[in-house]
Amino acid sequence: MSIEVIRPGLLSTVQDEGRMGFRRYGIHPGGVMDTFAARVANALVGNSRDAAVLEMTMTGPELRFHDNLLISLCGADLTATVDGLPVPLWRPVALLAGSLLRFGRCRSGLRSYLAIAGGIAVPEIMGSRSTDLKTGFGGFEGRALKGGDRLSAGEASWEAQAALHGWSVEAEKSNRRMYAPAWYLSSREWPAYHAEPVIRVMPGKDSAAFNEDSLERFHKERYVISPQSDRMGYRLEGAKLKLELGQPMDRLSEAVTYGTVRCQQMVSPSY
Repeated sequence: MSIEVIRPGLLSTVQDEGRMGFRRYGIHPGGVMDTFAARVANALVGNSRDAAVLEMTMTGPELRFHDNLLISLCGADLTATVDGLPVPLWRPVALLAGSLLRFGRCRSGLRSYLAIAGGIAVPEIMGSRSTDLKTGFGGFEGRALKGGDRLSAGEASWEAQAALHGWSVEAEKSNRRMYAPAWYLSSREWPAYHAEPVIRVMPGKDSAAFNEDSLERFHKERYVISPQSDRMGYRLEGAKLKLELGQPMDRLSEAVTYGTVRCQQMVSPSY
């Protein structure tokens, strides 16, 4: 096994781009939350865009590398270090056997992605290697990582193998366990990981059902993501919306697309 989990972090799971085509069976696509960061991380180590990566949330794990491996970190800045040296984001990094990768406080963003040349080797289930925590399958044993777990890397591309060999030699020359080349993804291409992002919305077919005051508050006031959220959807806490007629509406459940804001009616029971 190439990587040993010393500490798991807050929530570290194996993910790829998701499990498509099974929503009619009640299985949501899931997959990485930040597709851009995950794709760039994979590209930097010579992987295909759908290779399995490690998604780390807010607090990263502590990992021991037992082999020379080529990695990249993209997304949130969780202040990663190897042997006390800061690991740069958005660039490939060669780690020598024995390296200890640690993460500190979260400086920006929420989720960071660790890609390994060859991808994280876990079984493919229903066309994906993503972890589905609700149903308990996919990824690494269908769960988040915990201390003592061991992960393996798949077969890296020949380009990644050649780069790892050359950069490992450079690391040994400098008497370090880490080497990062000078080139990287420019900061001009990074997403803006703001603490309070602005989400743009478009009116839907049911927008007219709400009164004007409610719609104005919805567009202008602040909403917070509730802890009752998951990979399928976020529950928002904020200004309550009121219907134009003030009466509950009987509606059948219907399909929605990504990014749809759904409003749930809270009806007091009658006795």
